[in-house]
Amino acid sequence: MVAWAVAVLAAAGPGPELHVVGLYESYARVAGGGKVSVKAQVAVNRPGKDVTLVLSAYEPVTWQVIVGPNTRLTKVVLCGYHTQAAEVPKGIEVAELFHEGRGNRPYVSVPHSPDANGFGQAVRAVRTATGLGVASYQGTYSYDPTKPVFVDAARPDDRPE
Repeated sequence: MVAWAVAVLAAAGPGPELHVVGLYESYARVAGGGKVSVKAQVAVNRPGKDVTLVLSAYEPVTWQVIVGPNTRLTKVVLCGYHTQAAEVPKGIEVAELFHEGRGNRPYVSVPHSPDANGFGQAVRAVRTATGLGVASYQGTYSYDPTKPVFVDAARPDDRPE
């Protein structure tokens, strides 16, 4: 991602991994100053690992998830404020924890920046919902369709919650 990538909160051990991607929006700019919605592509390449992927955005986003060889994507959790959708390989569980259209059920929205208000609280909610520590976090305000998100490493970090 162009903006930055940071690791968050927990070293990956030998067990399942939790990777989190946070955006605000997924649009491409067009001539005349307009914008059109684009799919946010996330490629997961963690050979030999069981991976849960949390995808969160404020604006509605359709996530396109590609899984590398020998990576076992076990679950995708969609978070955010507005409705999220995911195109995932057949057989992958998709859980919805976004706000819009789900009534008064609890939701989780992970900010696009670890410096944003509520980031630590959102990470704790993700950890509670999945039962896993966060192996990596990547976030940016606006998804760049020329630069897909690559989840290819655990990135332990000493950054506090």
